[in-house]
Amino acid sequence: MIVLLIDRESIMKYGILISCLLLIAGCANTDEETTTPDLLGRWVNVATTTDTLSFERLDGSDIINLQRGTEVRDGLVLPRAGSGPYSYELREKEILLNWMLSSNSAFESYYFEAKGKQLEIGDFYGPDPEERLTFERIN
Repeated sequence: MIVLLIDRESIMKYGILISCLLLIAGCANTDEETTTPDLLGRWVNVATTTDTLSFERLDGSDIINLQRGTEVRDGLVLPRAGSGPYSYELREKEILLNWMLSSNSAFESYYFEAKGKQLEIGDFYGPDPEERLTFERIN
């Protein structure tokens, strides 16, 4: 039988040290995902007033649903190009997007910044990803 003799002072010192380390680790600024409660809801493109982003949580995953209306292609009425759900991850001044209807699982990086009731995002569904689109919260 092994008997450990630990005095009360040692327990307190190590307890305080471990508590401080856990506090520092919890406050560390990593470049990982940020929380999105302020983004949840619907946002409309201020230039087109038709393209709408919906930030949602689905089965614990963050998604953006892009609604762009419909268009006629080959005699069929179909959703406009780029419409549909996107997985996303937020980083500082950046959003990583993956169109969930594609077989490609790679995430693409775009500019992203949200301030109050407006957000700017790189044009992830148009011809120029360097162009910035402005959306305004509608609910």
